[in-house]
Amino acid sequence: MIEAAVLTIGDELIRGEIVDTNSASIASCLQQIGIGVKKCLTVGDDTAEIAETLEQLIGSYRIIVASGGLGPTGDDITREAVARALGRELVYNEEAAAKIEKIFTRRNIKFTTNNFRQAYFPEGAEILNNERGTAPGFKCQQDNTSIYILPGVPDEMERMLAAEVLPDLQKLNSGIRPLLLARYQVIGLGEAELEDRIKKIIKDYSSVHFSFLPRGGVIEVKLTCSPEKENLLSRAEKEIERKLSSYIFGRGDATLTGKIGKMLKNTSRTIATAESITGGLLGKRLTDRAGSSEYFAGGVISYSGESKIKLLGVPRELLATRGAVDSEVAELMARGARELLAADIGLAVTGYAGPEAVGNNVGLVFGGLAVEGRQYSVRWNLTGDRKRIRWLTSQFAFNLVRKHLLEEIT
Repeated sequence: MIEAAVLTIGDELIRGEIVDTNSASIASCLQQIGIGVKKCLTVGDDTAEIAETLEQLIGSYRIIVASGGLGPTGDDITREAVARALGRELVYNEEAAAKIEKIFTRRNIKFTTNNFRQAYFPEGAEILNNERGTAPGFKCQQDNTSIYILPGVPDEMERMLAAEVLPDLQKLNSGIRPLLLARYQVIGLGEAELEDRIKKIIKDYSSVHFSFLPRGGVIEVKLTCSPEKENLLSRAEKEIERKLSSYIFGRGDATLTGKIGKMLKNTSRTIATAESITGGLLGKRLTDRAGSSEYFAGGVISYSGESKIKLLGVPRELLATRGAVDSEVAELMARGARELLAADIGLAVTGYAGPEAVGNNVGLVFGGLAVEGRQYSVRWNLTGDRKRIRWLTSQFAFNLVRKHLLEEIT
């Protein structure tokens, strides 16, 4: 297997000011085409350190993919560092400069001499086109190592990786079949319980590698194996699907909102939301998907008690005696949203996101679901900060809808 290293560059990364998502994106893409990533490194905006790191990697790895430091400002010094590591001069490229200036003109943005810094490349470099930004990337060959330098902006990096780098690497790796991969998205089980449920499968299929990635209330179960073990992987997949059954809501990059959107559309049903704790997150996530107007009737952000009373018909006396975070309140909110917006299904959430709560009940959340003739509620005890609790609330609320549509809840 061809081995690669990934290098991300930027002071903001090593200071923790932003999360490094580029390393994961690059490593995942390389792995999928059969290139093994053996090392991921992050360095700050220091010319000597970047150059020294590259010098250590060159020769040890056939492929290096780096991102960051290609902007027009003084701290964007990746070009200089790469040239130093390779022992080459920086060369001005007229064509790249003209293209950069054209982008600024088209966007009606002032163009300064600083921007011309982005038109310098190490001697002999092959320029990589950036369709979404002004900073071109570049490729250099040194000894037996191919070095790809990409911008640090994730959207630009991912586009260039897909359009410029991966096709090139696939040619290099054409004689090697990539690892086989199967991914399942699972909700409703904790990581330990999930592993316990499939521990016999893991033991029986020792040639298949199983890994678990918990992420925001969902666990991704990943199965990988060599191309020669395709039959084993297929059998392991069937076992996983049988054992986990409806806990699996999709494969690959499937999302809960995508899943329930398809289910609602296929059954010609609509949904309305009533949100207290999430403040519009349910509606936002539903409408992130194109075409959601076919099944999303609308939503009410009933953050105050008065809005629950006036818009959703929750009795004032109930709020006075039970409070807003209550199972019956959640049910009535769901029913109120369903009736107000003439939807087939009403979905509601109410709870304490923190950091403070009545009775120290941070993370106490109720979800309500209403359909014609009946409504019901569930209680969740969630942990984490305010942002995490709100996200988990949305995840479990959407899973409640999914379970209803699967007729697991009647």
